[in-house]
Amino acid sequence: MDEAEEMQVERLHEEADAGGANTDKLSYEIFSILESKFLFGYTDPHQLWLPKAAPPPAQASAASVAQGKATQRGKVCVLCVDGGGGGLRALLAGRALAHLEAALRRASGDPDARVADYFDLAAGTGAGGVFAAMLFSTHSRGAPLFHADDTWRLVADHAPRMFRRPSSSSSSSLFCRGNKRRPLAAPTAALGAAMKSAFGEELTLRDTIKPVLISCYDLKTSAPLVFSRADALENESYDFRLCEVGRAAWSEAGRFEPAEVASVDGATSCAAVDGGPTMGSPAAAAITHVLHNKHEFPFVRGVEDLLVLSIGGCSGGGPGAAADADLLRMSRWGPKEWARPIARIAADGAADLVDHAVARAFGQCRSSNYLRIQRESMPPCGPDGEYEPTPGKVRALLAAADEMLKQRNVESVLFEGRRVGEQTNAEKLDWFAAQLGLKDRAHRRVQAGAAEAVGAGLSWWPWTRLYVLSVFLGLAAGILLHSFFTRQRVMAVPIRQCSRKQDQALFYDTHDSESTNKLLVQQRHCCPVSVQTPHWKAAVFM
Repeated sequence: MDEAEEMQVERLHEEADAGGANTDKLSYEIFSILESKFLFGYTDPHQLWLPKAAPPPAQASAASVAQGKATQRGKVCVLCVDGGGGGLRALLAGRALAHLEAALRRASGDPDARVADYFDLAAGTGAGGVFAAMLFSTHSRGAPLFHADDTWRLVADHAPRMFRRPSSSSSSSLFCRGNKRRPLAAPTAALGAAMKSAFGEELTLRDTIKPVLISCYDLKTSAPLVFSRADALENESYDFRLCEVGRAAWSEAGRFEPAEVASVDGATSCAAVDGGPTMGSPAAAAITHVLHNKHEFPFVRGVEDLLVLSIGGCSGGGPGAAADADLLRMSRWGPKEWARPIARIAADGAADLVDHAVARAFGQCRSSNYLRIQRESMPPCGPDGEYEPTPGKVRALLAAADEMLKQRNVESVLFEGRRVGEQTNAEKLDWFAAQLGLKDRAHRRVQAGAAEAVGAGLSWWPWTRLYVLSVFLGLAAGILLHSFFTRQRVMAVPIRQCSRKQDQALFYDTHDSESTNKLLVQQRHCCPVSVQTPHWKAAVFM
């Protein structure tokens, strides 16, 4: 703990001794100081998030309404999708995304509304990274290529080839006998084919509508790696093809071979596997990216300016809800049988830890600014049930996904674990879609106001143009008249003794009045007399 944090803690203790503050509130504030530094690197005491006492109910409602109207337009909407634990569990997140898009269509009245229209950033891990890329990819900055329903259909359609087990019988095929050194070659090829069928080979990270973050684990550097659209736009060495990004994000260790991917220019490469065990939920990475990326999000001051939706698979990890018979069977498992459940426990446990920490970081606004959707437990399906892509298993997982939407939403509570809410996950998604709709309508009102102001200005433009033209012509005419009347002029009149009758006065415009007078004298035998007037110079001949 540095000096700034010590000063904050000492101040809180002094206030507690003087005012008799309760211990829970004091612990809450101290925890918030440490959590702010742990999650977001805040070292400035002015940036540390400290909870404020809630106003009375009457004042709280009015204040919340005013604050919502003032800040709703400026909130950055973030979508985070977990891998779900691997295998067919990705169907859970896909069905939740489909429900969200349907709710957005109902809330907006637009039958072709897309998830990407309402979010400012998407982040994903594992299959969730593939879903994020699908929802935000586009051709030539047009509409998104996929609907939310296409996410879970991709899993259901390609699962039989991606998750099939190699035959272990003696009557194995020639392909299996010739690839004993690569037992995962067939599933890996099926995964690559699925990614190419979705994204093709031309789309890259730059071909996404909004910023995306897709995580994996790089075996070359032994560290997590995040594919970022912001990095791709800044440097071509970080621009990767989406088909390879999806293959890297979904390459579950033990199910697929590591994905060797390279950037478009070949300058950057990695050997990637699924980032689920190290980054079960990408919510913390997405929030940190927004808070520290002032180029793309310059007006974000803190988590109060964010609206985050995190969609997961199943809470708690493990092989699912286990009955007594299952527990007895698990007691006979060896290291081989426990390998996959342990990896799943680690990934789901990491996601739950991130969910708890992020909820704490939002503090008092966690109920209005942060929503987590996940299933509390999976039905018993055996240690590897999610990797048996039979039609019956697919239908069972789809039913589990629909049941997840009917379950009550579970919210993380400080020092109390989890609290079951009154609304279901489906109702929470409907509420979140309504919030996104309010933000979108406010944004459209601002655009409409700007367009109306511009249109009003353009409506006056013809008359303004006529006025400017008339002023210009008037000035030009004035300049010409002024130059005409300020010239030197010579007036000549005939002499009375002249024999020829010339009764008219002759005017000669010249710049040399002296030479003109001499000419007149020679021709008319006149005597010149110069008369100076304020604006005229004339030679009068008497």
